[in-house]
Amino acid sequence: MNGRKDSNCAQSQVEDDLHERVVLNVGGRRFETFASTLAGYPDTLLGTMFSPRNRHLRRPDPNTGEYFFDRDPESFRFILNYYRNGKLMLPGNNGQHTVDPLLKQELEYFQIPDKLSGCTGHSSGGDGSIFTWGRGEYGQLGHGDRSSVMLPKLVECLLPHKVRQLSLGTSHSAAITDDGFVFTWGYGGDGRLGHGDERDHLVPKQLKYFGQENIVQVVCGELHTAALSSNGKVYTWGLGKDGRLGHSDRANHFLPHEVVVLSKHEIKEVACGGLHTAALSEGGEIFTWGLGKDGRLGHNSEADQLTPKKVEQLSGVQIIQILCGGHHTAALAKDGEVFTWGFDDDGRLGHGSLGHQFVPKKIEALSEIKTVQIACGCWHSAALSNEGAVYTWGSCKSGQLGQAHKNSVPSPRVVMEGVGGGVVLVACGTAHTAALTKNGELYTWGKHDDGRLGLNATEDQTTPKKVTTLERYFIEHVVCGVYDTAALSSGER
Repeated sequence: MNGRKDSNCAQSQVEDDLHERVVLNVGGRRFETFASTLAGYPDTLLGTMFSPRNRHLRRPDPNTGEYFFDRDPESFRFILNYYRNGKLMLPGNNGQHTVDPLLKQELEYFQIPDKLSGCTGHSSGGDGSIFTWGRGEYGQLGHGDRSSVMLPKLVECLLPHKVRQLSLGTSHSAAITDDGFVFTWGYGGDGRLGHGDERDHLVPKQLKYFGQENIVQVVCGELHTAALSSNGKVYTWGLGKDGRLGHSDRANHFLPHEVVVLSKHEIKEVACGGLHTAALSEGGEIFTWGLGKDGRLGHNSEADQLTPKKVEQLSGVQIIQILCGGHHTAALAKDGEVFTWGFDDDGRLGHGSLGHQFVPKKIEALSEIKTVQIACGCWHSAALSNEGAVYTWGSCKSGQLGQAHKNSVPSPRVVMEGVGGGVVLVACGTAHTAALTKNGELYTWGKHDDGRLGLNATEDQTTPKKVTTLERYFIEHVVCGVYDTAALSSGER
Protein backbone atom coordinates (compact mmCIF):
# COMPACT_ATOMS: atom_id res chain seq x y z
CA MET A 1 0.00 0.00 0.00
CA ASN A 2 2.76 2.45 0.97
CA GLY A 3 4.74 1.57 -2.14
CA ARG A 4 1.78 2.36 -4.36
CA LYS A 5 1.24 5.67 -2.54
CA ASP A 6 4.89 6.62 -2.97
CA SER A 7 4.64 5.72 -6.64
CA ASN A 8 1.58 7.90 -7.04
CA CYS A 9 3.31 10.80 -5.28
CA ALA A 10 6.34 10.47 -7.54
CA GLN A 11 4.12 10.47 -10.64
CA SER A 12 2.27 13.54 -9.35
CA GLN A 13 5.59 15.31 -8.79
CA VAL A 14 6.68 14.54 -12.36
CA GLU A 15 3.39 15.92 -13.70
CA ASP A 16 3.78 19.08 -11.58
CA ASP A 17 7.31 19.55 -12.90
CA LEU A 18 6.05 19.20 -16.46
CA HIS A 19 3.39 21.83 -15.82
CA GLU A 20 5.97 24.11 -14.15
CA ARG A 21 8.51 23.95 -16.96
CA VAL A 22 7.50 26.10 -19.94
CA VAL A 23 8.94 26.14 -23.44
CA LEU A 24 7.96 29.16 -25.52
CA ASN A 25 8.61 29.06 -29.25
CA VAL A 26 8.75 32.69 -30.33
CA GLY A 27 9.33 33.28 -34.02
CA GLY A 28 11.08 29.91 -34.35
CA ARG A 29 13.39 30.40 -31.35
CA ARG A 30 12.89 28.36 -28.17
CA PHE A 31 12.88 30.03 -24.75
CA GLU A 32 12.68 28.01 -21.53
CA THR A 33 11.33 29.31 -18.26
CA PHE A 34 8.92 28.36 -15.47
CA ALA A 35 5.20 28.96 -15.10
CA SER A 36 5.72 30.42 -11.62
CA THR A 37 8.16 32.98 -13.08
CA LEU A 38 5.56 34.17 -15.58
CA ALA A 39 2.64 33.99 -13.13
CA GLY A 40 4.43 36.48 -10.89
CA TYR A 41 3.23 39.26 -13.21
CA PRO A 42 -0.56 38.68 -13.47
CA ASP A 43 -1.19 41.99 -15.25
CA THR A 44 0.66 40.78 -18.37
CA LEU A 45 -0.40 38.42 -21.15
CA LEU A 46 1.91 35.56 -20.15
CA GLY A 47 1.24 36.16 -16.46
CA THR A 48 -2.47 35.64 -17.05
CA MET A 49 -1.89 32.69 -19.37
CA PHE A 50 0.28 30.81 -16.87
CA SER A 51 -1.68 31.66 -13.74
CA PRO A 52 -2.47 28.43 -11.82
CA ARG A 53 -6.19 29.12 -12.13
CA ASN A 54 -5.89 29.08 -15.94
CA ARG A 55 -3.97 25.82 -16.20
CA HIS A 56 -6.96 24.03 -17.73
CA LEU A 57 -7.12 26.62 -20.53
CA ARG A 58 -3.55 26.22 -21.77
CA ARG A 59 -3.08 24.39 -25.07
CA PRO A 60 0.56 23.50 -25.83
CA ASP A 61 1.53 21.81 -29.08
CA PRO A 62 0.56 18.11 -28.63
CA ASN A 63 3.78 16.89 -30.25
CA THR A 64 6.44 19.15 -28.75
CA GLY A 65 4.74 20.58 -25.67
CA GLU A 66 5.78 24.07 -26.81
CA TYR A 67 3.69 27.24 -26.84
CA PHE A 68 3.99 29.01 -30.18
CA PHE A 69 3.98 32.78 -30.68
CA ASP A 70 4.50 34.28 -34.12
CA ARG A 71 6.36 37.29 -32.70
CA ASP A 72 9.82 38.83 -32.89
CA PRO A 73 12.37 36.67 -31.00
CA GLU A 74 14.95 39.47 -30.63
CA SER A 75 12.44 41.65 -28.80
CA PHE A 76 11.25 38.72 -26.69
CA ARG A 77 14.70 38.46 -25.06
CA PHE A 78 14.05 41.74 -23.26
CA ILE A 79 10.52 40.69 -22.35
CA LEU A 80 11.60 37.38 -20.82
CA ASN A 81 14.34 39.12 -18.84
CA TYR A 82 11.65 41.39 -17.39
CA TYR A 83 9.79 38.33 -16.05
CA ARG A 84 13.01 36.97 -14.56
CA ASN A 85 14.43 40.14 -13.03
CA GLY A 86 11.49 42.46 -12.51
CA LYS A 87 13.22 45.13 -14.60
CA LEU A 88 12.97 45.97 -18.26
CA MET A 89 16.56 46.33 -19.44
CA LEU A 90 16.18 48.19 -22.71
CA PRO A 91 18.86 48.50 -25.40
CA GLY A 92 20.90 51.67 -25.26
CA ASN A 93 24.14 53.25 -24.16
CA ASN A 94 25.09 55.04 -20.95
CA GLY A 95 21.61 54.58 -19.55
CA GLN A 96 20.00 56.42 -22.46
CA HIS A 97 17.46 53.75 -23.31
CA THR A 98 15.40 53.89 -26.45
CA VAL A 99 12.39 51.88 -27.53
CA ASP A 100 12.31 51.21 -31.26
CA PRO A 101 8.89 50.80 -32.90
CA LEU A 102 9.16 46.99 -33.21
CA LEU A 103 10.11 46.49 -29.56
CA LYS A 104 7.33 48.86 -28.47
CA GLN A 105 4.86 46.84 -30.54
CA GLU A 106 6.04 43.60 -28.88
CA LEU A 107 5.78 45.13 -25.42
CA GLU A 108 2.20 46.13 -26.18
CA TYR A 109 1.37 42.64 -27.46
CA PHE A 110 2.65 40.93 -24.31
CA GLN A 111 1.02 43.68 -22.21
CA ILE A 112 4.20 44.80 -20.52
CA PRO A 113 3.08 48.15 -19.00
CA ASP A 114 4.28 51.15 -20.98
CA LYS A 115 5.41 52.86 -17.79
CA LEU A 116 8.13 50.19 -17.69
CA SER A 117 9.07 50.69 -21.32
CA GLY A 118 9.85 54.36 -21.32
CA CYS A 119 6.39 55.86 -20.77
CA THR A 120 7.52 58.38 -18.21
CA GLY A 121 6.16 61.79 -17.55
CA HIS A 122 6.37 64.67 -15.17
CA SER A 123 5.60 64.46 -11.49
CA SER A 124 2.61 66.74 -11.86
CA GLY A 125 -0.06 67.38 -14.45
CA GLY A 126 -0.04 70.31 -16.82
CA ASP A 127 -2.59 71.70 -19.22
CA GLY A 128 -4.72 68.87 -20.62
CA SER A 129 -3.56 66.24 -18.12
CA ILE A 130 -6.07 63.77 -16.72
CA PHE A 131 -6.39 62.12 -13.33
CA THR A 132 -8.36 58.90 -12.80
CA TRP A 133 -9.44 56.97 -9.73
CA GLY A 134 -11.81 54.18 -8.68
CA ARG A 135 -12.02 50.57 -9.85
CA GLY A 136 -9.12 49.45 -12.02
CA GLU A 137 -9.45 45.67 -12.42
CA TYR A 138 -9.39 45.84 -16.23
CA GLY A 139 -6.82 48.60 -16.57
CA GLN A 140 -9.53 51.19 -17.25
CA LEU A 141 -7.72 53.80 -15.13
CA GLY A 142 -4.79 53.79 -17.55
CA HIS A 143 -2.03 53.48 -14.94
CA GLY A 144 -0.39 50.35 -16.36
CA ASP A 145 -1.87 47.87 -13.88
CA ARG A 146 -5.19 46.52 -12.64
CA SER A 147 -5.18 48.15 -9.22
CA SER A 148 -8.03 50.23 -7.87
CA VAL A 149 -7.02 53.74 -6.81
CA MET A 150 -8.57 55.57 -3.87
CA LEU A 151 -7.22 59.03 -4.68
CA PRO A 152 -6.80 60.87 -8.02
CA LYS A 153 -3.72 59.65 -9.90
CA LEU A 154 -2.14 61.19 -12.98
CA VAL A 155 -2.34 59.17 -16.20
CA GLU A 156 1.33 59.55 -17.08
CA CYS A 157 1.22 57.90 -20.48
CA LEU A 158 -0.92 60.72 -21.85
CA LEU A 159 1.36 63.50 -20.60
CA PRO A 160 2.95 64.09 -24.02
CA HIS A 161 -0.53 64.99 -25.26
CA LYS A 162 -3.14 67.53 -24.25
CA VAL A 163 -6.46 65.79 -23.66
CA ARG A 164 -9.48 67.74 -24.84
CA GLN A 165 -12.30 65.22 -24.25
CA LEU A 166 -12.67 61.92 -22.37
CA SER A 167 -15.27 59.30 -21.49
CA LEU A 168 -15.57 56.38 -19.06
CA GLY A 169 -17.66 53.23 -19.48
CA THR A 170 -18.11 50.23 -17.22
CA SER A 171 -14.63 48.79 -17.75
CA HIS A 172 -13.03 50.84 -20.52
CA SER A 173 -12.10 54.44 -21.21
CA ALA A 174 -11.43 56.75 -24.14
CA ALA A 175 -9.91 60.16 -24.82
CA ILE A 176 -9.27 62.60 -27.65
CA THR A 177 -6.15 64.75 -27.67
CA ASP A 178 -5.48 68.19 -29.13
CA ASP A 179 -3.24 66.67 -31.78
CA GLY A 180 -6.22 64.71 -33.10
CA PHE A 181 -5.44 61.27 -31.68
CA VAL A 182 -8.06 58.94 -30.19
CA PHE A 183 -6.92 56.68 -27.36
CA THR A 184 -8.79 53.78 -25.74
CA TRP A 185 -7.81 51.49 -22.88
CA GLY A 186 -9.16 48.98 -20.33
CA TYR A 187 -11.19 45.85 -21.01
CA GLY A 188 -11.09 44.75 -24.64
CA GLY A 189 -13.93 42.21 -24.64
CA ASP A 190 -16.33 42.31 -27.62
CA GLY A 191 -13.96 44.69 -29.41
CA ARG A 192 -15.08 47.75 -27.44
CA LEU A 193 -11.58 49.31 -27.61
CA GLY A 194 -11.68 49.31 -31.41
CA HIS A 195 -8.18 47.88 -31.95
CA GLY A 196 -9.39 44.86 -33.94
CA ASP A 197 -9.12 42.30 -31.12
CA GLU A 198 -10.31 41.61 -27.58
CA ARG A 199 -7.10 42.29 -25.72
CA ASP A 200 -7.07 44.42 -22.58
CA HIS A 201 -4.85 47.49 -22.60
CA LEU A 202 -3.60 48.74 -19.26
CA VAL A 203 -2.45 52.10 -20.63
CA PRO A 204 -3.98 54.33 -23.32
CA LYS A 205 -3.39 53.02 -26.84
CA GLN A 206 -3.89 55.11 -29.95
CA LEU A 207 -6.81 54.07 -32.12
CA LYS A 208 -5.31 54.26 -35.61
CA TYR A 209 -8.41 53.39 -37.61
CA PHE A 210 -9.44 56.99 -38.32
CA GLY A 211 -6.21 58.10 -39.99
CA GLN A 212 -6.46 61.82 -40.72
CA GLU A 213 -10.18 62.08 -39.99
CA ASN A 214 -10.88 64.62 -37.26
CA ILE A 215 -12.76 62.98 -34.36
CA VAL A 216 -14.42 65.50 -32.05
CA GLN A 217 -16.27 63.23 -29.60
CA VAL A 218 -15.81 59.71 -28.26
CA VAL A 219 -18.28 58.09 -25.84
CA CYS A 220 -18.08 54.84 -23.87
CA GLY A 221 -21.22 52.83 -23.21
CA GLU A 222 -21.33 49.81 -20.96
CA LEU A 223 -20.06 47.38 -23.60
CA HIS A 224 -19.70 49.52 -26.73
CA THR A 225 -18.19 52.79 -27.93
CA ALA A 226 -19.17 55.56 -30.33
CA ALA A 227 -17.28 58.38 -32.01
CA LEU A 228 -18.29 61.50 -33.95
CA SER A 229 -16.21 63.18 -36.65
CA SER A 230 -16.11 66.89 -37.44
CA ASN A 231 -18.07 66.25 -40.64
CA GLY A 232 -20.96 64.65 -38.76
CA LYS A 233 -20.18 60.97 -39.28
CA VAL A 234 -20.99 58.54 -36.45
CA TYR A 235 -18.91 55.42 -35.83
CA THR A 236 -19.67 52.61 -33.38
CA TRP A 237 -17.93 49.40 -32.30
CA GLY A 238 -17.99 46.74 -29.59
CA LEU A 239 -20.90 44.55 -28.49
CA GLY A 240 -23.70 44.57 -31.05
CA LYS A 241 -26.39 42.86 -28.97
CA ASP A 242 -29.86 44.44 -29.24
CA GLY A 243 -28.72 46.47 -32.24
CA ARG A 244 -27.00 49.11 -30.11
CA LEU A 245 -24.34 49.69 -32.80
CA GLY A 246 -26.92 50.70 -35.40
CA HIS A 247 -25.52 48.58 -38.23
CA SER A 248 -28.76 46.71 -39.10
CA ASP A 249 -27.68 43.62 -37.17
CA ARG A 250 -26.70 42.40 -33.72
CA ALA A 251 -23.11 41.49 -34.59
CA ASN A 252 -20.04 42.62 -32.66
CA HIS A 253 -17.58 44.93 -34.40
CA PHE A 254 -13.92 44.96 -33.40
CA LEU A 255 -13.12 48.08 -35.42
CA PRO A 256 -15.02 51.38 -35.79
CA HIS A 257 -17.77 51.12 -38.38
CA GLU A 258 -19.79 54.04 -39.72
CA VAL A 259 -23.50 54.17 -38.91
CA VAL A 260 -24.49 54.71 -42.52
CA VAL A 261 -28.16 55.41 -41.81
CA LEU A 262 -27.07 58.69 -40.21
CA SER A 263 -24.84 59.76 -43.10
CA LYS A 264 -27.57 61.97 -44.60
CA HIS A 265 -27.95 63.85 -41.31
CA GLU A 266 -25.43 66.28 -39.86
CA ILE A 267 -24.90 64.82 -36.39
CA LYS A 268 -23.40 67.06 -33.69
CA GLU A 269 -23.58 64.85 -30.59
CA VAL A 270 -23.73 61.13 -29.75
CA ALA A 271 -24.57 59.37 -26.48
CA CYS A 272 -24.18 55.77 -25.26
CA GLY A 273 -26.22 54.08 -22.56
CA GLY A 274 -25.92 50.63 -21.13
CA LEU A 275 -27.89 48.97 -23.93
CA HIS A 276 -28.84 51.74 -26.34
CA THR A 277 -27.40 54.69 -28.26
CA ALA A 278 -28.62 58.13 -29.34
CA ALA A 279 -27.55 60.90 -31.69
CA LEU A 280 -28.49 64.56 -32.01
CA SER A 281 -28.47 66.40 -35.35
CA GLU A 282 -27.59 70.03 -36.04
CA GLY A 283 -31.28 70.57 -36.64
CA GLY A 284 -32.15 69.41 -33.11
CA GLU A 285 -33.53 66.01 -34.13
CA ILE A 286 -32.94 62.96 -31.92
CA PHE A 287 -32.28 59.46 -33.25
CA THR A 288 -32.16 56.39 -30.97
CA TRP A 289 -31.43 52.70 -31.47
CA GLY A 290 -30.67 49.49 -29.57
CA LEU A 291 -32.70 47.82 -26.83
CA GLY A 292 -36.25 49.15 -26.71
CA LYS A 293 -37.33 47.63 -23.38
CA ASP A 294 -39.25 49.95 -21.04
CA GLY A 295 -39.51 52.65 -23.71
CA ARG A 296 -35.96 53.97 -23.41
CA LEU A 297 -35.83 54.68 -27.16
CA GLY A 298 -38.83 57.01 -27.00
CA HIS A 299 -40.74 55.43 -29.91
CA ASN A 300 -43.86 54.53 -27.89
CA SER A 301 -42.99 50.84 -28.00
CA GLU A 302 -40.54 48.31 -26.59
CA ALA A 303 -39.28 47.10 -29.95
CA ASP A 304 -35.54 46.97 -30.49
CA GLN A 305 -34.14 49.21 -33.22
CA LEU A 306 -31.23 47.84 -35.27
CA THR A 307 -30.75 51.18 -37.03
CA PRO A 308 -31.27 54.78 -35.84
CA LYS A 309 -34.86 55.97 -35.76
CA LYS A 310 -36.05 59.53 -35.25
CA VAL A 311 -37.90 60.31 -31.99
CA GLU A 312 -41.00 61.82 -33.53
CA GLN A 313 -42.50 62.97 -30.23
CA LEU A 314 -39.89 65.74 -30.02
CA SER A 315 -40.33 67.03 -33.57
CA GLY A 316 -40.45 70.80 -33.48
CA VAL A 317 -38.55 71.02 -30.18
CA GLN A 318 -35.04 72.46 -30.51
CA ILE A 319 -32.94 69.93 -28.57
CA ILE A 320 -29.38 70.94 -27.64
CA GLN A 321 -28.22 67.98 -25.50
CA ILE A 322 -28.96 64.24 -25.45
CA LEU A 323 -27.93 61.80 -22.69
CA CYS A 324 -28.38 58.06 -22.18
CA GLY A 325 -28.51 56.54 -18.73
CA GLY A 326 -28.33 52.85 -17.97
CA HIS A 327 -31.99 52.30 -18.85
CA HIS A 328 -33.41 55.76 -19.55
CA THR A 329 -32.81 58.77 -21.76
CA ALA A 330 -32.90 62.54 -21.25
CA ALA A 331 -32.91 65.54 -23.57
CA LEU A 332 -32.39 69.25 -22.96
CA ALA A 333 -34.18 71.83 -25.09
CA LYS A 334 -32.79 75.22 -26.06
CA ASP A 335 -35.37 76.98 -23.88
CA GLY A 336 -34.17 75.02 -20.81
CA GLU A 337 -36.92 72.41 -20.69
CA VAL A 338 -35.87 68.84 -19.79
CA PHE A 339 -37.51 65.70 -21.20
CA THR A 340 -36.97 62.15 -19.92
CA TRP A 341 -38.26 58.69 -20.87
CA GLY A 342 -37.63 54.99 -20.30
CA PHE A 343 -37.37 52.81 -17.21
CA ASP A 344 -38.52 54.30 -13.91
CA ASP A 345 -39.08 52.42 -10.67
CA ASP A 346 -37.10 54.80 -8.46
CA GLY A 347 -37.93 58.28 -9.69
CA ARG A 348 -34.99 58.67 -12.07
CA LEU A 349 -37.25 60.30 -14.70
CA GLY A 350 -38.15 63.13 -12.31
CA HIS A 351 -41.90 63.27 -12.97
CA GLY A 352 -42.99 63.12 -9.32
CA SER A 353 -44.39 59.60 -9.55
CA LEU A 354 -43.07 56.23 -10.66
CA GLY A 355 -43.82 54.61 -13.99
CA HIS A 356 -42.04 53.83 -17.23
CA GLN A 357 -42.38 56.39 -20.02
CA PHE A 358 -42.49 55.21 -23.64
CA VAL A 359 -42.30 58.70 -25.17
CA PRO A 360 -40.45 61.85 -24.00
CA LYS A 361 -42.17 63.69 -21.16
CA LYS A 362 -41.28 67.13 -19.82
CA ILE A 363 -40.12 67.42 -16.19
CA GLU A 364 -42.60 69.96 -14.92
CA ALA A 365 -40.68 70.53 -11.67
CA LEU A 366 -37.86 72.12 -13.69
CA SER A 367 -40.12 74.42 -15.71
CA GLU A 368 -39.31 77.47 -13.58
CA ILE A 369 -35.58 76.80 -13.83
CA LYS A 370 -33.35 77.60 -16.79
CA THR A 371 -31.48 74.29 -17.17
CA VAL A 372 -28.18 74.48 -19.07
CA GLN A 373 -26.87 70.91 -18.64
CA ILE A 374 -28.18 67.45 -17.71
CA ALA A 375 -26.55 64.21 -16.57
CA CYS A 376 -27.75 60.61 -16.33
CA GLY A 377 -26.46 57.80 -14.14
CA CYS A 378 -27.80 54.28 -14.05
CA TRP A 379 -30.46 54.95 -11.42
CA HIS A 380 -30.46 58.70 -10.94
CA SER A 381 -30.28 61.95 -12.88
CA ALA A 382 -29.12 65.53 -12.40
CA ALA A 383 -29.56 68.99 -13.88
CA LEU A 384 -27.58 72.23 -13.69
CA SER A 385 -29.27 75.64 -13.72
CA ASN A 386 -27.94 78.80 -15.33
CA GLU A 387 -27.37 80.14 -11.81
CA GLY A 388 -24.95 77.32 -10.97
CA ALA A 389 -27.29 75.21 -8.85
CA VAL A 390 -27.36 71.39 -9.01
CA TYR A 391 -30.62 69.42 -8.86
CA THR A 392 -30.77 65.63 -8.42
CA TRP A 393 -33.50 62.98 -8.39
CA GLY A 394 -34.00 59.20 -8.54
CA SER A 395 -32.48 56.38 -6.52
CA CYS A 396 -30.42 57.31 -3.47
CA LYS A 397 -29.44 53.93 -2.03
CA SER A 398 -25.82 55.03 -1.79
CA GLY A 399 -26.40 58.72 -1.14
CA GLN A 400 -25.80 59.66 -4.78
CA LEU A 401 -28.41 62.43 -4.68
CA GLY A 402 -26.33 64.34 -2.14
CA GLN A 403 -29.40 65.28 -0.10
CA ALA A 404 -28.13 64.02 3.29
CA HIS A 405 -30.22 60.82 3.20
CA LYS A 406 -30.58 57.56 1.28
CA ASN A 407 -34.21 57.76 0.21
CA SER A 408 -35.30 57.81 -3.42
CA VAL A 409 -36.68 61.14 -4.65
CA PRO A 410 -38.97 61.20 -7.72
CA SER A 411 -38.74 64.95 -8.33
CA PRO A 412 -35.73 67.29 -8.70
CA ARG A 413 -34.38 68.90 -5.52
CA VAL A 414 -31.53 71.36 -5.17
CA VAL A 415 -28.23 70.00 -3.80
CA MET A 416 -25.55 72.64 -4.41
CA GLU A 417 -26.06 76.33 -4.92
CA GLY A 418 -23.47 79.08 -4.88
CA VAL A 419 -20.56 76.87 -3.75
CA GLY A 420 -17.26 78.08 -5.24
CA GLY A 421 -19.10 80.76 -7.16
CA GLY A 422 -21.54 78.24 -8.56
CA VAL A 423 -21.33 74.88 -10.29
CA VAL A 424 -20.48 74.74 -14.01
CA LEU A 425 -20.68 70.99 -14.66
CA VAL A 426 -22.34 67.93 -13.12
CA ALA A 427 -21.70 64.23 -13.91
CA CYS A 428 -23.36 61.00 -12.80
CA GLY A 429 -21.97 57.48 -12.42
CA THR A 430 -23.94 54.40 -11.48
CA ALA A 431 -24.19 55.33 -7.81
CA HIS A 432 -22.06 58.45 -7.44
CA THR A 433 -22.11 62.05 -8.61
CA ALA A 434 -19.53 64.77 -9.23
CA ALA A 435 -19.81 68.54 -9.56
CA LEU A 436 -17.25 71.05 -10.81
CA THR A 437 -17.35 74.63 -9.55
CA LYS A 438 -16.58 77.87 -11.33
CA ASN A 439 -13.25 78.17 -9.54
CA GLY A 440 -12.10 74.71 -10.66
CA GLU A 441 -12.83 72.76 -7.47
CA LEU A 442 -14.27 69.25 -7.61
CA TYR A 443 -16.92 67.78 -5.30
CA THR A 444 -18.11 64.14 -5.21
CA TRP A 445 -20.68 62.15 -3.27
CA GLY A 446 -22.48 58.79 -3.21
CA LYS A 447 -21.06 55.27 -3.13
CA HIS A 448 -17.48 55.10 -1.88
CA ASP A 449 -16.59 51.54 -3.01
CA ASP A 450 -13.44 51.14 -5.15
CA GLY A 451 -12.39 54.70 -4.35
CA ARG A 452 -14.61 56.23 -7.01
CA LEU A 453 -15.16 59.39 -4.93
CA GLY A 454 -11.44 60.20 -4.68
CA LEU A 455 -11.88 60.98 -0.98
CA ASN A 456 -10.24 57.95 0.63
CA ALA A 457 -13.65 57.50 2.27
CA THR A 458 -14.63 54.46 4.31
CA GLU A 459 -18.36 54.94 3.89
CA ASP A 460 -20.88 56.38 1.45
CA GLN A 461 -21.11 60.17 1.33
CA THR A 462 -24.64 61.60 1.39
CA THR A 463 -23.58 65.22 0.89
CA PRO A 464 -21.05 66.81 -1.50
CA LYS A 465 -17.41 66.62 -0.34
CA LYS A 466 -14.45 68.45 -1.87
CA VAL A 467 -11.74 66.33 -3.49
CA THR A 468 -8.93 68.02 -1.58
CA THR A 469 -6.07 66.14 -3.25
CA LEU A 470 -6.80 68.09 -6.45
CA GLU A 471 -6.87 71.52 -4.82
CA ARG A 472 -3.50 72.51 -6.31
CA TYR A 473 -4.92 72.03 -9.84
CA PHE A 474 -7.56 73.95 -11.73
CA ILE A 475 -10.02 71.25 -12.87
CA GLU A 476 -11.89 72.13 -16.04
CA HIS A 477 -13.85 68.94 -16.72
CA VAL A 478 -15.04 65.80 -14.90
CA VAL A 479 -16.66 62.55 -16.08
CA CYS A 480 -18.02 59.58 -14.13
CA GLY A 481 -17.89 55.96 -15.22
CA VAL A 482 -19.86 53.16 -13.68
CA TYR A 483 -17.24 52.56 -10.97
CA ASP A 484 -14.62 55.27 -11.57
CA THR A 485 -14.07 58.98 -12.14
CA ALA A 486 -11.74 61.14 -14.25
CA ALA A 487 -10.83 64.81 -14.10
CA LEU A 488 -9.21 67.00 -16.74
CA SER A 489 -6.76 69.61 -15.44
CA SER A 490 -5.70 72.87 -17.05
CA GLY A 491 -2.58 72.93 -14.86
CA GLU A 492 -1.52 73.97 -11.40
CA ARG A 493 -3.04 77.09 -9.88
